[in-house]
Amino acid sequence: SLDIENIKDHINPLDGTFDYKGQKVILYIKQQRYHIQYFDEPTYKYHLCYCSTLEQMEANNRFNSRYVVTQRVDGEFLIDIIDKYTGKYHEEDALYKLNVCKNCLNNLRSTYPHDSLFYYGRFELEKFLEVYNTKHIKKPKFSEKTIPKDRYSDDWKDISKKIRKM
Repeated sequence: SLDIENIKDHINPLDGTFDYKGQKVILYIKQQRYHIQYFDEPTYKYHLCYCSTLEQMEANNRFNSRYVVTQRVDGEFLIDIIDKYTGKYHEEDALYKLNVCKNCLNNLRSTYPHDSLFYYGRFELEKFLEVYNTKHIKKPKFSEKTIPKDRYSDDWKDISKKIRKM
């Protein structure tokens, strides 16, 4: 997760999504409380934009203290599973798939009515990030894993001599 002072300073005015350093980020609740006896899988959702769920959480003073920000693109999130009655951690930093918030999809569907991506059964996080990540940011051509070795060609000495004679 990212350490961002106030995520509300990073709301994109065009669609309400969250942008940080030119990239979309996602909000979710990391510390999730359940009746452990009946816990099967997380039921909390992740958020793409400032929706009515987040507005309600903020109105109840539960927004800043509960949500974390991530740039994960695979739909899996690091979650702490906590027993709601004892407060004991059942799991820490466990990787779980979460579903997208339907209120976020409704907001984005009204903003982008011609894009069928924002229907619940059709939503794909990777596709959303591919299409809607900020376009004006120039990313380097290579990553730390794909950058080619910096080597001179075999005929470098000849090339160097020719250039110096000019």
